[in-house]
Amino acid sequence: MKRIMAYIGIRVRDMDRSMKFYSELLGLKTIIPEHKNDLLSSRIIMLRDEKTGQQLELNWYPDGGQFGVPFVPGESLDHIGVRVDDVPAFLEEAKRLGGKVADLRPYRDFPSHKNPEGNTAAYVEDPDGNILEIYDAPGYSIDDVFEGGY
Repeated sequence: MKRIMAYIGIRVRDMDRSMKFYSELLGLKTIIPEHKNDLLSSRIIMLRDEKTGQQLELNWYPDGGQFGVPFVPGESLDHIGVRVDDVPAFLEEAKRLGGKVADLRPYRDFPSHKNPEGNTAAYVEDPDGNILEIYDAPGYSIDDVFEGGY
């Protein structure tokens, strides 16, 4: 089974301020422009370091929403994105290692810029409660994730 840690997602309180901070300070470039996710009532931007390929997802959630929990400085990790070629096999392995599957659904409500038909996604809690977003991208090689993929 192939897998790759594709990005880190953080929660932000002000999307414009955070975008300016990470693009100007670290030189990150936008690879997926800001878009709204109506299902999560969120705004999302994906940034990438052109030298290393590392990706940072900025996530803004409204107060009072499902994910709009009170913001605590220093605790803004939202999730770790892990792209896999076999979601069910990865989930079995995560459970074997003490992970808990939090959600599994067709990913069509969160289409990527490369695969508008959608993917399969799941959310897994690690043994300490940190969230991993597990997703696939049918029709695209997992090896292209740092070539502008998601």
